[in-house]
Amino acid sequence: MVLASGSLRMAAAQAACFPGRVGVLLAPRNANGPCSAVRLGLPWAVDNGAYSGFDAARFRRLLAKAAGRPRLLWVVAPDVVADARATRKLFDAWRPELAAAGVPVAFCAQDGAERLELPWGEFACLFVGGSTRWKLSTAAAELMAEARARGQKVHVGRVNSLRRLRTAYERGADSVDGSGYSRWHHRTAVHRPDMSLRRHLAFLRTLEAERTLFD
Repeated sequence: MVLASGSLRMAAAQAACFPGRVGVLLAPRNANGPCSAVRLGLPWAVDNGAYSGFDAARFRRLLAKAAGRPRLLWVVAPDVVADARATRKLFDAWRPELAAAGVPVAFCAQDGAERLELPWGEFACLFVGGSTRWKLSTAAAELMAEARARGQKVHVGRVNSLRRLRTAYERGADSVDGSGYSRWHHRTAVHRPDMSLRRHLAFLRTLEAERTLFD
């Protein structure tokens, strides 16, 4: 499944063409909120916005609005980009607040996460973040495999190419996101058609067909 951020209209249009393959990703600085996502009837998730600059107040407001809403996949616990140790400490600090909200939580794996003891029993989804190099590493792949073996969902962030989409799919990711999918969909369609939501969804359908064929 591809989680699109920004243009809910674009997400809804593509969901009609690619049933079961489109969801919505909300972030603290986005104009859209849980009410809009719920009205679409699509699965949706909440990012914490750390990649572009974490704002605790905005995140808390979004968390409060998300709690108890239907079709919520997960909320990403605050993290520190490319720093697994700092992210682990931050997760512990936010864990009581997230638990009190009663939302399914995603733990963001960052560079070096393979060397730490992760809080496996305390999150519903492993969100694979970190640098591009680490995201594509064997270490990240092994963590994804462990999460799946434990019955947890796996999401991969910043999947903005067909190569990364294939890698995420082959490693068993349940969902991905990418900044180019719909946030700037008009500009993307003209200047970067390779990053368009429709193109990636069509490729995902091809990957699914290949798996069915060879299985």
